[in-house]
Amino acid sequence: MHLISKNDFAVYLYCMKQFLFWLKRFFQVIFILALLVGIYHYKLLNYAFSQAKGQLKIVWNAEDCEEVLQSDDFPDSLKPKLALVKEIKKFAETSLGIRKSDNYTTLYNQHGKTLMWMLMASEPYEMKAKQWHFPLLGDFSYKGYFDKKKARLEQYELEQAGFDTELGRASGWSTLGWFKDPVLSSMLYQSKGELSELIIHELTHGTLYVKNDVNFNENLASFIGEQGAIAFLKFKFGEKSEALINYQSALLDERIFEKFLFGCTRQLSELYSSMKNESDAVKQEKKKALIHQFVVEAYKLPISSKKKYMKRMRGAITSGNAFFMGYQRYDAQKDSLAMVLSTQYKGDIKSYLINLKSRFQSL
Repeated sequence: MHLISKNDFAVYLYCMKQFLFWLKRFFQVIFILALLVGIYHYKLLNYAFSQAKGQLKIVWNAEDCEEVLQSDDFPDSLKPKLALVKEIKKFAETSLGIRKSDNYTTLYNQHGKTLMWMLMASEPYEMKAKQWHFPLLGDFSYKGYFDKKKARLEQYELEQAGFDTELGRASGWSTLGWFKDPVLSSMLYQSKGELSELIIHELTHGTLYVKNDVNFNENLASFIGEQGAIAFLKFKFGEKSEALINYQSALLDERIFEKFLFGCTRQLSELYSSMKNESDAVKQEKKKALIHQFVVEAYKLPISSKKKYMKRMRGAITSGNAFFMGYQRYDAQKDSLAMVLSTQYKGDIKSYLINLKSRFQSL
């Protein structure tokens, strides 16, 4: 039998001590590095924790839609819309090429409260949106908040830094498969067409979301949302139905307003290019005058819901470039998308989405 000598044992103890010493130092260095990274990214980590907390609260407190439909506690007046969501989802998955998921099979009752606020910002004298970077997810030109006070605080900080900002309520959002997105009770107060568009819009995000291209993602979801809503309303209610006629009328108003704003955006860009050597005071005065001119011109637009759109135009006065950039983000590419759908896919949304999914990698 081999015996370990005292010298061998001493060497063994020495090696073990050295190993433990350097292991301890290694973990100390890792801890310090992690602490430094945490301090450096404190704001981002705090934001991520706050968002996860808010989203989990919604997911955990959402109820199964089928149970809600049988419940006496939920308003009977909203149950037909909730039942309609199931039909919209099924149509989107079977006829439009939307990815099948468990989204919108649960409902979260907001009790009239706003759940999320969307913050957007833009350079003051350039049509350039501020970008927020999130690890793994990429760059985004908007930022969501479940806490309005935190949203207001960041809005104030951005304004102090010279940005134009806009803070608005989010009617819905997609977690891109990270969570099971519920129906929000506020959605059920929308018209049948608006509800169809919203559900299909968010489901499109869950089907395809290209990293670092927010404008394409939002324009695509807005376009598919609108076209999908028209297809569903025809399928469900008929081509001469009140639901379809009202929705198409509302879309016509929306299109007129969007095209007007795109023209406004071009005029602002031209103004900024023409006064690069002017002082900020002069730039602000000319910018303010032009935006007020837009408000006057908007009142003359041939739209049926003037009150609705004049209320929106207040955003142009208070939010400046951030207001106009919002429409670029969601609506500027719709005509080109419609051209591709019509000429290359003969209006077949399902084939169009299948092709897009084969060309782009989704988050």
